[in-house]
Amino acid sequence: MLKISSGQKLLLDLQKQIMEIGKEQTSELLIFCSNLVRRTFFELSQNKNDADVSIMSNILSNDLIESFSTMTYEDVDSAFKVGVRTGDQYAVNPKTWFIWLNVRKKKNGLKINKLFQEKQAIQIEYNSSNTDRSADHKEYVLNVVVTKYEEWLNFKEPQSRFGNPFKLYGVKMQYEWFDTNGFINITPEDAATLRRKVRGSIKQENGSSTTLKYKIDNACREHLINELYAELKEGKVNLREQAIEILNEKT
Repeated sequence: MLKISSGQKLLLDLQKQIMEIGKEQTSELLIFCSNLVRRTFFELSQNKNDADVSIMSNILSNDLIESFSTMTYEDVDSAFKVGVRTGDQYAVNPKTWFIWLNVRKKKNGLKINKLFQEKQAIQIEYNSSNTDRSADHKEYVLNVVVTKYEEWLNFKEPQSRFGNPFKLYGVKMQYEWFDTNGFINITPEDAATLRRKVRGSIKQENGSSTTLKYKIDNACREHLINELYAELKEGKVNLREQAIEILNEKT
């Protein structure tokens, strides 16, 4: 049975969050696998002797190095925790943890892909800000403004309160494009009413008046964009076609 000191435990806690498994067998990895296997047996109400735990820990560590080396300790720990609680598997063996780990690996891949798409959209937005009539601006309108609306059309509200709601990014530039091209029309009176309503819903926090103004402005723009989305959907408007017409008129 592998013994673990309080110092080693602290190190493992840090490693779990930021450190990848890697391609090398280490004592830290073996300790981690031993504790993980032992905990999993316990959570499944299975009693195993130290020899069984040691054998399974070595097999797990080898599998992690060979097939899941880019996952972090935290990823692996979470995969086992979720697998025990939601999976249909009740035996702790390589087949079981490959199922659990691959589920986590796929989830990580989707998250990375989403972050990449958002980063790409932000880069397009940044390039577009240089000139309204640039090729970058056209790419921004079609691949960010229009695509975001199309994503909204296909978005399904999460069933659980822990699900991720629809997220708008680059709100200021999207709002300015909609406003400039006549999609959004709001009177000064209605704008003032909306600001008062939004101001009352924003929690007062420690920060500058500039920060508060930014939050209110952004929340108002986001509110108006969502209202526009609903109007476009109800009117069965093809935003992509209209955007292309507007862009062609400006070239």
